[in-house]
Amino acid sequence: MRPELNLNYASFVIEYPPLPPLEGTELSDLFAVIRHTHEFESFRSVNGGAVLESEGVRRVEIDRSKLAFQEAIEGDFESVAESAVALTQTVQSDLHVWQFRVDQVTLRAVVGLGEQHLSAVLQERVLALRREQYAALGNVSLVALRLFGSERGVVPFDWQVEVAPLVADPHFLYLETVIFPNALGGEAESVQNGLRTAYEFLAGNVARFVGTFLPSWQTFEGRRQA
Repeated sequence: MRPELNLNYASFVIEYPPLPPLEGTELSDLFAVIRHTHEFESFRSVNGGAVLESEGVRRVEIDRSKLAFQEAIEGDFESVAESAVALTQTVQSDLHVWQFRVDQVTLRAVVGLGEQHLSAVLQERVLALRREQYAALGNVSLVALRLFGSERGVVPFDWQVEVAPLVADPHFLYLETVIFPNALGGEAESVQNGLRTAYEFLAGNVARFVGTFLPSWQTFEGRRQA
């Protein structure tokens, strides 16, 4: 049986030319507009910007030069991507942001491994270090990988990937993929494209990499509805 890629977190950061100082009424008016399409429990002004939050679900930080979006994924991936585009469009329109750069996009996922213990697999098949080599560190309870690289295809980006046992249960695999598109744009859809690119890299490239040392697992069955 192929494991299921359970996406549980998505975030992105966009940067734009500095805006004039944001006044309190301007931010509260923006919050009122955003609440028509996105649920938030709280709003507060912070250092000339604002933080909108629903604890444990969604958090958005807006300041003079940056928008940062975080969401715990409870539904399907495409719904989160569409929500991100709608929120970006609202901020663009209300604050008159006509050009921005998608700085980074992050996706996190967990995958059940059955009886396999990922830390042991990484030690024996990937790092190929003997037990006595770990002795200098004392008691090593878990082993993980963090990798950095670049994709130079049609859509170039830099990336970093973490492959680790889930601390709460090492029979689950924790994956984090961060991409850095570094592309200028003015359309909110570029945020959606960034999220999709990160997903394709995670469910494609990262999956194939993991499959090289977990041979029984060659691909993901993800939540994304194509």
